[in-house]
Amino acid sequence: MTTGPNAASPHARVLADSNKVPWLGLGVWQVPDGPECVNAVRWALELGYHHIDTAQAYGNEESVGRALAESGVPREKVFVTNEIQPQREKARRRG
Repeated sequence: MTTGPNAASPHARVLADSNKVPWLGLGVWQVPDGPECVNAVRWALELGYHHIDTAQAYGNEESVGRALAESGVPREKVFVTNEIQPQREKARRRG
């Protein structure tokens, strides 16, 4: 029997701040920016994925954002991990 903070959430990991990150997510490494990435993310969300993993180095963050906006899935229902390169000037936070 599993006990502890993750016992009630078998499909997600509970973080220290009480947010939950789903165990399974779609990674978009090597998915080119543009329609291919938009479609991959939209289809994953339609299939029930609630975790998308991207990175500034992948160069497809805009497509991930477009897919999230077009999907109709409420933003608070999707956990997005995004690794940024702190030395890059283009790194910025969007609300």
